[in-house]
Amino acid sequence: EIDKDESGNPTGVLREGALDWVKSNIPKPNVEQLKNIMKKTAEEALSLGLTSLQSNDSNATDFDTVFEAYKSLADEGQLKVRIFEEIHTSRPEKLKLFLEKGMRTGFGDDYFKIGNIKLFADGSLGARTAAMRQVYADDSETKGIFVYSQEQLDEMINMAHKAGMQVACHAIGDGAIEQCINAIEKAQEKHPKELRHRIVHCQIADKDIFERMVSLGIAADIQPPFVASDYTIVEDRVGSERAGKSYGWKTMLDLGIHLGGGSDCPVETYDPLWGIYCAVTRQDENGQPVDGWLPNEKLSVEEAVKLYTIGSAYLSFEEDKKGTIKVGKLADMVVLSEDIFEIKPQNIKNTKVLMTMVGGKIQYTRNGTI
Repeated sequence: EIDKDESGNPTGVLREGALDWVKSNIPKPNVEQLKNIMKKTAEEALSLGLTSLQSNDSNATDFDTVFEAYKSLADEGQLKVRIFEEIHTSRPEKLKLFLEKGMRTGFGDDYFKIGNIKLFADGSLGARTAAMRQVYADDSETKGIFVYSQEQLDEMINMAHKAGMQVACHAIGDGAIEQCINAIEKAQEKHPKELRHRIVHCQIADKDIFERMVSLGIAADIQPPFVASDYTIVEDRVGSERAGKSYGWKTMLDLGIHLGGGSDCPVETYDPLWGIYCAVTRQDENGQPVDGWLPNEKLSVEEAVKLYTIGSAYLSFEEDKKGTIKVGKLADMVVLSEDIFEIKPQNIKNTKVLMTMVGGKIQYTRNGTI
């Protein structure tokens, strides 16, 4: 959608698919520019204790440039973090273009692997473009924006699933989440196989949705920092009843849904300690609300740590290689300034990373010395 004023003139606000036109006119970086960006970001990630990143910084049409940049860094021994690369695509013809390359989820090595196909099924809660089953509480004229019809989404997910590609569906509203579940269910019925498809965000939902996810083996890629950012607007947007069932990380975990912890960077910081703090306290940086927002959905420190370790490793089919410190696994580890299992939860966000190790090699120290 393109917002317009009373006279019908565009205001400059573009929503969801309308952004594609703008993006198509932004000059693309070349391989060397991408390599420099990747190296700089990897150093920052290491300083935050991140050893692996799941990123959707490529799409089906410019994938070759991104792939060449990553491969070049890996060949030169300059890729210091591990990458699980999502491929963002929006139309069947673009998905087909990528699938014709012959690459599938898991293709690559321990430093760079092809990840999932990323689809956007709806928008955001703040902009009222997250797609709902019912109208918004503060705008009875809209249920949000469904990027696809059910038939279109069925086609996209079936195409990826049949080819052996994991799918990650951005879906915030219960309408979009339900639409994605329907499409995954149909694809699995036609071509039975385990691909650990996942719903990204999975925010406005309830138990009936979660139970369907469990039965279909659908995982969730959740962003605990969204609790701190969104809690002041959720009830306004969807009303108290739907709000009370939203961002239900603990409910999802207890039902048996596999969860991985993410950030949605650059929307939020990708500091995992901030994410752990948000998952445990369900508070913002000022410690509000005092008891945490929907405190029954708080996670324990151990559960929150698992989101960013074994949980994320599971989503990339790598739980046998990383996610826990164990003989025979990749030696990806961090040393923290505090024992976050012992300190007050409110202090987790202030904990510092002293050292980051990737593959048994020290790649970062806080003071620059070992």
